[in-house]
Amino acid sequence: MTAEDLYDFRFLADAQISPDGVRIAYVVRTIDREKNTYRSSIWSIPFDGSAPGTRLTAGPGQDALPRWSPDGRLLAFLSDRSAKADDPKKRKPKNVFVLSLDGGEARQLTTGEDDCADIAWSPDGARLAFTRRDAKSADAEDDGIRVWDRLRYKTDEGFLLDGRRRHVWIVEVASGDARRLTEGDWDDQQPAWSPAARSPAPPTGAIS
Repeated sequence: MTAEDLYDFRFLADAQISPDGVRIAYVVRTIDREKNTYRSSIWSIPFDGSAPGTRLTAGPGQDALPRWSPDGRLLAFLSDRSAKADDPKKRKPKNVFVLSLDGGEARQLTTGEDDCADIAWSPDGARLAFTRRDAKSADAEDDGIRVWDRLRYKTDEGFLLDGRRRHVWIVEVASGDARRLTEGDWDDQQPAWSPAARSPAPPTGAIS
């Protein structure tokens, strides 16, 4: 095995069984040799293995975190496909998209300069909960100086933290209207819906 063999690897992740148990959605990650970066897409395969996997999304970016709607007709996922590439070295943010399994292009539900994460369908399929960091202040100035007074000062993929907190949001699938649900000087993550779909359960993993 040589370093060149790495370009032929296909990394599979995040397998999600459809509500009816018939299909599995999963992520296939590859390396773009020319751009020296990773690409990822959403695939689907029959649960019984009766047919090869089929690619559901395509593009130059990274698609991740597929999540089935309760009725199995839609797939929500995260993608940086709509992010501007003004600076090729700058990490592009991932927003929430919804794809109909009946066909057609994926529809973007959220916009923002920070990654969405932890997407979760409401039981009625009308809304999605997700987490995202608070937006930067419009008048914020960056003088390049960093002072940390907490043990957690960086993340594996987000690099150095800037003091902004991550909170839970709700987005309406039909309209794309989004609102922040939680706030405070802590990080919220992994929201889970109550069975009645009236509200997400309290998020876990808060860091204060």
